[in-house]
Amino acid sequence: MGLGELLDYIGSFFAWIVMPGLLGFITVPDLLAIFRAAPVSSLMGTFDYGILWGTGGITFGLTLRYLGMSLGMAMVLGFTATFGTLIPPIYFGEFGNLVTRISGIITLAGILVCLVGIAICA
Repeated sequence: MGLGELLDYIGSFFAWIVMPGLLGFITVPDLLAIFRAAPVSSLMGTFDYGILWGTGGITFGLTLRYLGMSLGMAMVLGFTATFGTLIPPIYFGEFGNLVTRISGIITLAGILVCLVGIAICA
């Protein structure tokens, strides 16, 4: 491990672990009481989404590393827009609204345009 890599780990540790906790204690009165009063389901949901956020950040960084800026950004942003539009209606059981309403069909057409743009630009 080189010095640059070590500094990356140290910077990440402070940015993601030390500073959020420190700033939370500095800016929020009686932060521990708030955590104790919060339902466990809320805390676990926050934890789970934090893991997903971190995983997305890591995979985004790897995408840029291996595909380069142009191809990586086109692919990541295009697929993020596509999946970010399609997954919520599927999850909430409202995908039928996308295929039966004019606004939904326009949304699906926009997704298609997005995917064609990825294919052309990337």
